[in-house]
Amino acid sequence: MDALLRRRQMMMAGGTPPTPLPYTPVEYIVTDGNCYILPGKVATPPRSSEIKVQLADNSKNCSFLGGWVKGSADSKNFALARYLNTTKTVAFTYYAIYGESDGMPSVEYSIDNNKPFIVKSSLKNGAQSISVKQENSESWTTASKTNKNTVSSTYNLVIFGYYSGTQSAYGAFPPNGSRLYYCKIYNDETFTNLVFDGIPCLYNGEYGLWDKVSDSFKGSADSEHPFSGPSNS
Repeated sequence: MDALLRRRQMMMAGGTPPTPLPYTPVEYIVTDGNCYILPGKVATPPRSSEIKVQLADNSKNCSFLGGWVKGSADSKNFALARYLNTTKTVAFTYYAIYGESDGMPSVEYSIDNNKPFIVKSSLKNGAQSISVKQENSESWTTASKTNKNTVSSTYNLVIFGYYSGTQSAYGAFPPNGSRLYYCKIYNDETFTNLVFDGIPCLYNGEYGLWDKVSDSFKGSADSEHPFSGPSNS
């Protein structure tokens, strides 16, 4: 049954035809190893987030949702979800750059079996945590810290990357073929006030995230490196 016939039948029945979406939803989008998205949210606490990803391989350290990461302790350091390839763990950054020796949660099953996983983070002064849920478990694995250093930054968050040097230099991209399933960002530490709700989609011939909060499209910030979709992965 074509769309026009369905519409006529609904009108005859007294119903209101649904408003068509401005985008085509897809299960996930795929990076070429240089794609990143700028959701327009400042990388400063308090923040919480949830993101679902799948890494194509274990070749490099990378960032799923980052701001500034200097390389040493710094008042601008802030990242909600990073990946550490040597130990197959995820970590956050809050003033200090937490890593392999800080009890961060493992995603070894997901990496070894090429499966997606979900990362939830909550960062505020005095209380930071990161949790992971993998497909082989019904429960979350969590690591927490109580860093009380002040973090304040004008840097914005970067989905699938972070700033590496200046606010116009980006890096730590996930490897070619990695998938992004969704990304949620909150402007509090309690996963309450949702300010970005990005779902994968195809919009005007371009793959990216549709933000349901602002009702707008966010594609790759590097026009020379667009995301692809499931049929192209």
